Amino acid sequence: MRITPITIFNQLTQALDSTLQDYAKLNETLSSGKNIQAPSDDVNGMMRAMDYKLSINDNGQYIRNIETATTSLNVTDTILTSVNDTLAKLKSLLSSHLSSVSDPVAIAMDSQTAMSLKDMLFDLANTKLSNQYVFSGFKSDTQPYQTTSLPAFDYQGDSGKINIPVSKGASLQANVTGNDAFSYTLGAVGTTYVKQISGGLNAHYTQGAGTTVSVEIRDAADTTVLDTFSFSNVMQMTDLLGSAISANNTDRIQALADPFSQYQTQLATTQASVGSRLSGLQDQSTMLSKVTNTLKNSLSSVEDANMIEVIARIKQTEITLQALRDSASRVLQQSLFDFLK
Repeated sequence: MRITPITIFNQLTQALDSTLQDYAKLNETLSSGKNIQAPSDDVNGMMRAMDYKLSINDNGQYIRNIETATTSLNVTDTILTSVNDTLAKLKSLLSSHLSSVSDPVAIAMDSQTAMSLKDMLFDLANTKLSNQYVFSGFKSDTQPYQTTSLPAFDYQGDSGKINIPVSKGASLQANVTGNDAFSYTLGAVGTTYVKQISGGLNAHYTQGAGTTVSVEIRDAADTTVLDTFSFSNVMQMTDLLGSAISANNTDRIQALADPFSQYQTQLATTQASVGSRLSGLQDQSTMLSKVTNTLKNSLSSVEDANMIEVIARIKQTEITLQALRDSASRVLQQSLFDFLK
């Protein structure tokens, strides 16, 4: 078969075109550092890379969610610690008035102290984080406790649990409601128990609607009601205690002693739950970070180019281009290559 100059020219042109395309692609790889520039380069590799990237992005969002939840729960834990410290002061104050106190100055001072501690609890209960009330549940724009509502200090929030996704199909509660933090319940509505106080009197505690607990102080025969009061949270309990101290009402003070102990127990349980959630968030964050690092390594193995190998291939391609140019120059003396030299 006769090979004409045009055949040689076409073959050289095709070889040059193919080599120049390889050269351009290698330089693009060198510039981007990525093996895959388009799906056609490696369809399976591109699909794996997309899966890795989606998982990395998802994990990044979960980690950000965990950071948000951790901040919220850390603030909550700090507040509950302050509440517990305030409660210890209240119980010490209460203990000193379980029996009648004759010094009017001490009575006035202790009553004022109780009211000051009530105000402190009120401020803690209305703490804000990022301009949102911590203890209002879903109603985070609503102040959970107010003095203008009737009766004063009634909870204005709801029981909404703010669950934040921390992994695929799993979430964790990032808040504590006001009722969980500042109230306690005896059980179902109508649940009741009796505790004897000094003088043989009997204090009856009955669970009402929500977190309301009603108290009746009855005589020794347990037939005649001598006093009644109710409360739904520790602020109202403290307000009652301050008033009872001011009136030197030891029966009511003694009747309040058990509710304060009951509330303290619930507060400890709530704070333990917050601590457990914080620990779980830390473990989850650590696990997600490890998984993300593994995914990034896998993505790198698919996407990232071996730069030493790429540079070597560029050098090899440059040699090939030069060889093609020299061959074309010798074979086709009267060709375009004469003008390119």
